[in-house]
Amino acid sequence: MYAIFVRWVRAGVWQRIHDALRDRVRVQGGRHPLPSAAIVDSQSVQGSDIVPRSAVRAG
Repeated sequence: MYAIFVRWVRAGVWQRIHDALRDRVRVQGGRHPLPSAAIVDSQSVQGSDIVPRSAVRAG
């Protein structure tokens, strides 16, 4: 079963299924099928270990 999942991920099938289901749920909820904005809370998102501190702006 996992091998099938991996093939679907590599072929982009899983992403297409995800997108189709997301669009369907949004339309059923009376919203546009594609989200127009996203909010990222910097306190809950961890930074990358490979980005040097000098590249990160304080703020």
